[in-house]
Amino acid sequence: MPASFRQRAVAFLFDYLLISVYLILLATVTTVAMKLMDSESWAEFFSSPLRADLVAFLTTVLPVTLYFAVSES
Repeated sequence: MPASFRQRAVAFLFDYLLISVYLILLATVTTVAMKLMDSESWAEFFSSPLRADLVAFLTTVLPVTLYFAVSES
């Protein structure tokens, strides 16, 4: 039997909340790391567009995609 609209809405809200908490935690850790590190070394680390894109992919896109892949199976 297919899931009802209500079940799908609750599942969506749960997923949205979980991903939002993860992203807020990630932003908090990043902010603290930026405060602790020298701003010049932080800028040097992300000076390469490839490195910046790789970090963004590994910290946001990949975990969210894996979460959906694992939770759907």
